[in-house]
Order: sequence, then structure tokens, then C-alpha cells
Amino acid sequence: MPIIFQQMFLGQFFGAIWFFLLFLAGISSTVAMVQPVMAFLQEEFRMTRKSASWVVSVMVLFFSFPVIFFLKHGFLNELDFWVGTFGLVVFAIIEVLIFLWVFGERRAWKEINSGSEIHIPRVVIRIVKYVTLAYLVVLLVFWFAQDGISFLLMKNVPREDFPYVWFARFMMLAVSALMIFLVHLAWQRKRRIRQRMPD
Repeated sequence: MPIIFQQMFLGQFFGAIWFFLLFLAGISSTVAMVQPVMAFLQEEFRMTRKSASWVVSVMVLFFSFPVIFFLKHGFLNELDFWVGTFGLVVFAIIEVLIFLWVFGERRAWKEINSGSEIHIPRVVIRIVKYVTLAYLVVLLVFWFAQDGISFLLMKNVPREDFPYVWFARFMMLAVSALMIFLVHLAWQRKRRIRQRMPD
């Protein structure tokens, strides 16, 4: 984009507007992404909105520093692949399994059409349940067969970038473990509250 703005009339002006709007879009997207975490902290750990926003802000700031300082070593690319590419397919498979196989096809169809004026055809549920799930699984299997091993072993990563790539993977695992631990604590807290309640 910077090259395009350099070549066009009033490029610096339109470039400044473009990147300012991009900045606003990034801020609004960040707010939308951290809102579920804030709601979780408020509802499960009885934090005030101010305290939850401070906790989330510190976490976002802390985990942003490696992305900024290690950008040239492929840190952001590693995060982007596992979260935005691989994670997208894996979590889509998990969502289909939970919503249509665990929650149930009948209840899922009822939930989708709840409160809607236009009801989707029943065949859409069958397509998502079988065709979409099969497509996602095949996509994941073919990726693993073609590029998965070499990507996991970092065959295309320069040797000097190995520590940064491993750090990116460790950071993602640490964040995931932290969230699982917090959910576990919330479940334990709810269980203790239920046990104290009279039957």
C-alpha cells in the first residue's frame, strides 16, 4: 500500500487517511476481541469493569511487546499461522462437533431459527453437519500430509530465527493454559457455591 500511495496524486494525504482509518479499525477490533475475556472476568471472578479492563489491558500490552520487537524474526507470522490459519480450521471443526453432534441437530436447528422471521431450510443443518465437517477434516489432513511435518520442524525457517519461533509457540501454549486454568477455577467456584446451597 505505501508504494501505491507514493505513485498517486495527493498520495501522502490519502495514505495518512488510510492508515488512520486502519488504526481505528484495529482498535475497534481489539475491543471486540477482548470483550469476552472481560465479561468472563466480571461474571466468574466478580471483578469490576475497571479492574477487568486493567487486567486485560496489561495482558494485551505484555503480549504485544514480543510481536513488536521480534517482528523481523517471524514472530508475527508464527502467531498468525497458528491462530488465524490453523486455529481457524481446528476451532471450526470443534464448533461443528459441539453444536451439531453434542448439542444435537434438532436443538441446533431450533436455536438457529429462534426469533427469526425467515427460517433456514433443514437441509442446511445436514450440509454443515456432514459436508462442512468432512471438508474441514480433509483440508486439515491434506495440509498435514503436504506441509505439516516440515512446518512443525521449521524446515523453511532460518536457523537464527528458531528461538523466536519457539518462543511464539510457547507463548501461545502459555496463554491457552492460562485460559484453561481460569475456566477450571471458575468451574470449581461454581461447584462450591452449588454445594453450599440448600436442596
